Amino acid sequence: MKILICIAGEREININIVKNQLKDIYLKIKYTGIGVKDKESLKHFIKKEKFSHVINAGTAGIVSDKVNLFDIILPSVFYSFKDDKVICCDSIFTKNINKNWKRVGIITVDKPITSIHQKSEIQKKYIDAGIVDMESYYISKICNDLNIHFISIKVATDYCNTDTTRIFYKNLSRIKEILTSATIELIKNLIKNE
Repeated sequence: MKILICIAGEREININIVKNQLKDIYLKIKYTGIGVKDKESLKHFIKKEKFSHVINAGTAGIVSDKVNLFDIILPSVFYSFKDDKVICCDSIFTKNINKNWKRVGIITVDKPITSIHQKSEIQKKYIDAGIVDMESYYISKICNDLNIHFISIKVATDYCNTDTTRIFYKNLSRIKEILTSATIELIKNLIKNE
């Protein structure tokens, strides 16, 4: 089993703790940048390294009453803001997962949602979506194209309103702790069920 964890940047997860807890596993980390800066390069890297599983770990803004601040979410449907849809969270990851983790759709956007109007438009257009991010759709599409197991694990960070940036940074250390622990739990669960 060769696992790749894709993250936007190191401020969202403590990679050293993840690696120490999972030191017997072939695990690589890839920093994608916010919004996956170079999709072709990422696709080439995943293909060349022959990963069996790709995990996108990160943060997400809340666009639904189904999700609360600090919730852990395993998105089930991945949308781009251009209306494409990829469903590729396969059962290999979701078997025996933590029952407190939520399953909702996720929309990948080009920039943070920082107004009630933007949030309202998203809620109308994507009924089953609970969160937004800037990476998961692109990574899910790459994995879907390459026929590689994929899952995204997100922690809800803010309410997608005018206070988004302040709330995100205020909660960042707690988010990092939660995401680090949840990612370890997810990978241990995957190994147990493999």
